[in-house]
Amino acid sequence: MHTINGLIAAPYTPLKNNGSLHTDLVPKYSDFLKANNVKGAFINGSTGDFVSLTTNERKEILEAWSVHKTDDFKLIAHVGDTSLERSIDLTIHAKDKVDAIATLAPYYFKPATIPDLIHYLSEIAGVAPDLPFYYYHIPDLTGLHFDMLDLLEQLNNKIPNFAGIKFTKNNLIDYKLCLDYENNNYNILFGADEILVSSLVLGATGWVGSTYNHLAPLYTQIINAFQNNEIELAAQLQTKSMLFVKELASYGFSGAGKSFMKHLGVDCGPSRLPNKTLVDVDLLNITKKLDEIGLTPYFSKI
Repeated sequence: MHTINGLIAAPYTPLKNNGSLHTDLVPKYSDFLKANNVKGAFINGSTGDFVSLTTNERKEILEAWSVHKTDDFKLIAHVGDTSLERSIDLTIHAKDKVDAIATLAPYYFKPATIPDLIHYLSEIAGVAPDLPFYYYHIPDLTGLHFDMLDLLEQLNNKIPNFAGIKFTKNNLIDYKLCLDYENNNYNILFGADEILVSSLVLGATGWVGSTYNHLAPLYTQIINAFQNNEIELAAQLQTKSMLFVKELASYGFSGAGKSFMKHLGVDCGPSRLPNKTLVDVDLLNITKKLDEIGLTPYFSKI
């Protein structure tokens, strides 16, 4: 089984003030993640605003990240799109640059059944048969609410390089059943940062999320506390993560999360509409509130 473990950040796509790509920031961004014990990056995902990027921009940002792939820092290229042809094009471009490929389901015209979804995914996975392939399950954004256990049960080796699922849904029952399926045959990466501690109880060893950009030391401490049987401490630390997300969500989480990177020393620039770019006074207010919560010591650091 192909396995990716540890905290995998979903990076923001850095932009210049004029809205164009700022790929020169990627080396600093990569060093920042590695310094905070992050084990990889999920490129061109929801956090990276892939839906607001052109195909060429997605290729360019992946190329910038690809030179930072190491044995200890894995890269997953998300190639999902509403167009199957664009997804295939992105897969062909990425297949010699990353450790794995991932795609979500099309989210305008949607597969009607799980067999339809499997057929769609097989068209993408088959373009890079030697690379591990992950399905990106994020039903709150795709509108595709199939149980992932049903997907695994119906695969029947139709996608030979199917490695696992990026499971971004607060459904611990379905998650656990997928994790245990066929004696842990698949790599099920947990994607709900705010309840990471709950995934530890169920046996998770790999996570993908946006707040691992901001709070990697906090999540490392949650994992360590749990492993040391300090369950109450792990739960208390998890509450801080929840409060972080709640505070930023009050401004619009995607834009606020990207803007907050400036406070951490990795200025990713503006967001593209409709996501909001925060002004300095907003960042000041957020920083003050997070300090009152006691989060400042847990911020990721340059």
